[in-house]
Amino acid sequence: MRHNPGSLTNLRSAVVLTSAITFAASLTQIALVVDGSDRGVEQLPFYGFELLILGPWSVLDNGLNLLIWLANPIIATTWILYLRDARFAALISAVTALGLTLSFLWVKCILGPGPEGVNVADFEMRPIISYGIGYWLWVTSSAVLAAGVTAGNVASGITGE
Repeated sequence: MRHNPGSLTNLRSAVVLTSAITFAASLTQIALVVDGSDRGVEQLPFYGFELLILGPWSVLDNGLNLLIWLANPIIATTWILYLRDARFAALISAVTALGLTLSFLWVKCILGPGPEGVNVADFEMRPIISYGIGYWLWVTSSAVLAAGVTAGNVASGITGE
């Protein structure tokens, strides 16, 4: 069987593109729902893009939240590493990103608007009620990346590329 030298490059491109599209889709969907009973609504949804923007400020209450938020730049770094064929570094960063996205399930509260509205001075920690499709797309983005990098590394070892 003949080996096509461009096949692994095509695999890397497909993996990164699939992961990037899934990541972008996660930003447009409800990522999680928090308790909003003190604001007269039962649930307050948070979209992925809101969590991407507000994530670093959650560190004020919990350092774990910042660590988890770092999965985002790690995912982007993995895209670059994998496209540049830095296989081992891409594998380590992909697995790290997947672990960090999944560890968000341990977070019980996030920073959200207080009972008086969206005034930054009123922000408080709000209990997470449920995780939405946006969160699962975020996890899927990193899982596709980890699986693709792993498959690419195995294929590279087999073909000697």
